[in-house]
Formats: sequence, structure tokens, C-alpha cells
Amino acid sequence: MLAIPGPLDGAVRAAALLRLSRRTGPLHLLGRRARQEECAREVARLAEQLDDDVVRRDAARTLGSVLFVTGRLEEAAVATDRAIALARATGDAEVEAALVGNLASVLARQGKVTEARRLYEQSIELSRALGKPGVGTRSTANLGALLWSRGRLTEAREQLERALTLSRDRGLRRTEAAVLGNLGLVDHDEGRLRASRAHTAESLAIYRELGDRHGEAIATGNLAMIFHAEGRVLEAHDGYERQLALSREMGHRQAEAIAMGNLGNLLADEGRLDEARRLILGKLAISREIGDPRTEAFAQNGLGLVLGEMGDLEAAAACQRACIEICERVEERLLAAGARAELGSLLLASGDHAAGREALLVARAAAETHGYQNTL
Repeated sequence: MLAIPGPLDGAVRAAALLRLSRRTGPLHLLGRRARQEECAREVARLAEQLDDDVVRRDAARTLGSVLFVTGRLEEAAVATDRAIALARATGDAEVEAALVGNLASVLARQGKVTEARRLYEQSIELSRALGKPGVGTRSTANLGALLWSRGRLTEAREQLERALTLSRDRGLRRTEAAVLGNLGLVDHDEGRLRASRAHTAESLAIYRELGDRHGEAIATGNLAMIFHAEGRVLEAHDGYERQLALSREMGHRQAEAIAMGNLGNLLADEGRLDEARRLILGKLAISREIGDPRTEAFAQNGLGLVLGEMGDLEAAAACQRACIEICERVEERLLAAGARAELGSLLLASGDHAAGREALLVARAAAETHGYQNTL
């Protein structure tokens, strides 16, 4: 527990801790996750002793945000729901709009896509009703990211370009960096690697300027992914190693899982299959631990690719089927198409030609339906 000097009664202590949490809010940018979570939990516990809904609301909001970052999604949803109820009780529609967007992000991470999209749109509409569309900038950006992750690239670009304008107009540099990074991902999936690299490099530069190590880890990994696609293997390897180191330093479990998978995929391409398998199994374990189905789906896909290369076709096919099942549940269309294509190839190699051809045809149709390029 963080120490507050001097004899303080519960109410004064809670208020002091809340001020402390605000002062130490930037700790997450420097990777001090454990200390921030400890502080946030103590603030929320003591704030409940106060007859002050604003203090309780802000404490619950802080706790929800911290728990989201540390991967404790169920607790994050509970804390954010509590903050939304208190925002409504205090009549602060602007804070409510922001908190609804926060809850949408928790649900999106849990794979509850339809509900997440509804809440992002609700957050945006609340901000418009207030005559402050800029309040919904983060929700607009996050909606774009959600649409990208579900393969809706045209809709994603529209939302992200709108969010980029809003973030620049309001001087929201961190949101601008996130939007640029997500535009880079859309470019990548459309096969526009030069544009992807430019957007991602600009995102990374802003994160470094702000001293945001979480954002730096994400952008570093994304840039390494582009180098990987361009065949710049050494630069990709260095980038993934840097991403993994930053993620572990911060204690950010989801970012660590993604970094392990990225590095594992690169090692697999280099033929270092045992090392790749170990890293991707680590990603799978973390994704299950934190309840992140989308990351789990990517881990199943990556593991299936490695096992296929190792000659274990049955286990590889089981992984791709598991990936497809999760993708269907969380509406992850792009990955599902790739997993079906890989499953089709595995079935053909196993001698099940009819099932293999059917899987490949379904994968091709899905890719064409959603306008993917360079996918199959």
C-alpha cells in the first residue's frame, strides 16, 4: 500500500490518494504498472468511504483504465460500469460519453464485438448531442480500430481519417499517434506497405516524443511487422525483440503476448521451429490467462502454422479449427479466411481432398467478399 504521510482520517486520506493517483497517472507511460494498479485499487477502496459521487466516479474510472491495461478485463468492466453509473448520478454527460467509450474498449478486448460497436457509437452520439464532437475523438478512433480488426477496411479508414482530423484539431497527440498506427495497419492489410511504413513511423515518433513506452512498444512491433513483410529480416527481428522487452518491462500482458507471437512467427520463417513453438505457446497461455479471445485466435493460427511445418498435420489442423471457431465468435473475418486457407492446405496434404478444396473455396470467397488483398 502506498504511504500517505501524517495522521489522516478516511475521507481526507481518500482525497489525498486520489490526488496522488492523478499525479502518478503518467506512471503507465514509464512502465510502472504494478505501482499504478496498487495505487488505483487503494484509491477506489477509500473513495467509497466518501459521500462524494465525483470522487468515487473518478476513482472507479481510474481503476477501470488501469485494470484494462493490465489485462484484468472482468474487473475493468465492473469498475467502468460503476464509474458510468456515478457519472449519470452526477449529471456529467461529457464524462459519461468518455466512460461509455472506455467500456466499449473492454468489451472489444473480450471479443464482444456487437456490444462494443454499439457502445462506441453511443459514446460518439453523446458527444455530438453535447455539441462537442471532439469529446468522442477516442471512441471514433477506437471504432475505426475495431472495424479494422474485423476486416471492414473501408469503414475503418473512414472512421480513422475522421479521428485523425479531430485529434489534430484538438491537439490530442497521443490519440493522433494511435490513429496513425491504426491507419498503418489498414494500409498493411490493403498491401500498401510504403504508406503503412510512413504512418507507423510517424506514430512511433510521436510516442517517443511523449515518452509513452506502451505506445512505443505497439508502434515498434507494427513497424517490425512491416519490415518482416518487406523481407527486411534483421530489422524485423530487432524490432520484435525491442517490443518484447518493452512489454515485459511495463508488465503489459497483452502486449507481451503479441510480441511473443510476432517474434515466434519470424523465427518460424527462419526455420527455428522449436523456438517459435515455445514463444507462440507462451502467447497462447497469456491470452487465455487475461481472457483475450482475439489474441488467442492469432496464437492458435500461429501455432498451427508451426506444427504444420514440423509435420504434425493433425495437431496443426486442430489449431486452425480452434482459430476459426474463435474468429466466428468474435467476428475476426480476415484471420478466419487465412485459417480456413491453411486448414484447406493441411487437409489436402493429409489426403482429404474434398474437405480441403471446400475449405479453400470458403476462404477465397470470404477474402473476396470483404475486399482483402494479398491475403490468399
